[in-house]
Amino acid sequence: MRNPLRLLLFWILVSVCVLSAQEEILVNGKVVDRQTGDPLPAFVAVEGTDTGRTANYDGTFSLDVTRLVSKDKIRLSVFLIGYKKK
Repeated sequence: MRNPLRLLLFWILVSVCVLSAQEEILVNGKVVDRQTGDPLPAFVAVEGTDTGRTANYDGTFSLDVTRLVSKDKIRLSVFLIGYKKK
């Protein structure tokens, strides 16, 4: 008969190794006005998901897309009042 505590410790160790082996994938960028080059604090979202973030006052943003890596392409949408979607 196997020792249940030893088996439990083995599975905890395997789980920790798998979780720590997963690499974090970030999409970083900057939202600016095309004409003036001014930074914009817009909302940046990954289309078709609930993943999104508001850019900082300097227009920079960072999105964690680690759980979306199974998709072939990731398309971002940028939203800001007073600007048209293109």
